[in-house]
Formats: sequence, structure tokens, C-alpha cells
Amino acid sequence: MGLCALPASAAGVPVVGDQLIQHLEYLGYTCTVENKAQKDKAYVVADHEEEYRFTFMKLAGGIVFRTLFTLNADKKKEWGEAKILQAINTANADSALLKVYLFEDGETVALEAWQSDVYEKRSFSSFLDLYRGETLKYVVQGELGDVIN
Repeated sequence: MGLCALPASAAGVPVVGDQLIQHLEYLGYTCTVENKAQKDKAYVVADHEEEYRFTFMKLAGGIVFRTLFTLNADKKKEWGEAKILQAINTANADSALLKVYLFEDGETVALEAWQSDVYEKRSFSSFLDLYRGETLKYVVQGELGDVIN
């Protein structure tokens, strides 16, 4: 599916961006389009009172979703980089959906998942449930939960 003109409120967002935004807003998220002026770098920030913030943007013929967590400085020192990377490897080996990695800054853990840019309500609901569920399982309730803020 190619890109086409979108309403000004979602300029630069993937073709299905408006549908994803509507779906997320129905679930209580507040969505904000960032970097509108640079269409190829536009992304959406999705905030929720009871869920973790994430962003999504077009990438490689689909949409990539990303959640970022900052490492706790004291816990990072206590754990050391090797233990943090082992926890990330464990999450990656077991996850059905997420790609988990440490940013080059060494301070941020990122969770990413890619989805096709074809919107279908049930499929996206399943994707979102799995994305949020794995975020809780591997980062919040899992080993990494002990070292993030």
C-alpha cells in the first residue's frame, strides 16, 4: 500500500495513521503528530493515563511501534552492562513480537514491533494487546523492570 495525501492533522503519518489514531483515541490514548513538516520523519506519540507511552511511524513498508525506558543510574551500576544485555537477550529470545535493545547512549532500553500498514480493526487490536502484554511481561514485570525508571 503506497502513501497518499492525508488530512493536515496527520500529514506525514502512514496511510493508516488516521485509522490507528482513531482506534487508539477510542481506547483512551491522546495522540499527537510530531515532525509534521518533515513528512518522511513524522511520527505519532500515543499517551495514556494507565499505559506506557509509545510512538509509531512509517518504516520499511509498514509501521514501527516503539516504547522507550530509561535505565536507573544506580541500578545500572549495580547490574553492569553484561547483566542488562543478558536480560535484553532473554526477552528477545522469548518474545513473539518485540525487538528489545539498548540505545547507543547506554541509558535507554527500546522496545519495537513492526506491523503491516494495512489497518484491520481486529488484527490491530490483537497486535496492540500483544504489544502491551509483552511490554509488561518482559520489561515491567520481567528482569528489566528492576533496572528501569
